[in-house]
Amino acid sequence: MKRVKYVYNEHTLQYEEFRLTPKERLKKSINYISAVVFTSVLLFVLAYQYFPTPKEKLLERQHEQLQFHIANLTEDYDQLAASLEALHKKDAEVHRMIFGIKPVDENIWNGGIGGHNKYAYLENFKETGKMISSSLVKVDNLKRKFELQKKSLDSLYTIALTKEKRLASIPSIKPVKESALRQEVKFLSGFGMRITRYIK
Repeated sequence: MKRVKYVYNEHTLQYEEFRLTPKERLKKSINYISAVVFTSVLLFVLAYQYFPTPKEKLLERQHEQLQFHIANLTEDYDQLAASLEALHKKDAEVHRMIFGIKPVDENIWNGGIGGHNKYAYLENFKETGKMISSSLVKVDNLKRKFELQKKSLDSLYTIALTKEKRLASIPSIKPVKESALRQEVKFLSGFGMRITRYIK
């Protein structure tokens, strides 16, 4: 049953049915709608924060797995970088010293790629953009160092082959049996012109 409100009219001395004006009805409707919308938004925010959906739970698990794999990749990268630096140090202090060659310039070894930032588009990702772009820059530097080390070892290999051919052409045995000589010969140099000690 509809509830009807009555008010006392002092002029007519009678009870009359209470009716809202259109302006009051509009104001009441706005207040009611505003309260409903505010309550709905508040409940939605609380539910979204404390009660994630199955899709959000799946994304969260994937995010954790991604962080785990990135941590493993970072560790592997550090190990590769350390091994490459050790190889570069050995190349500079041992291999090139044996052949009498200057080591690779450290400015070239530690130099950057330069130019524009080709991973600038990744900065649009707020949480992971910087991490991904920095990781890719590290990988590019590691590739460049690997290429430099490869060229260095290739040049050393070429020089070693040249040295081997040169050493193979130098006599390493005495040309005559020692028993066939009139006097004992302990040391005998290779073939070719002899240079006296006065003009050496």
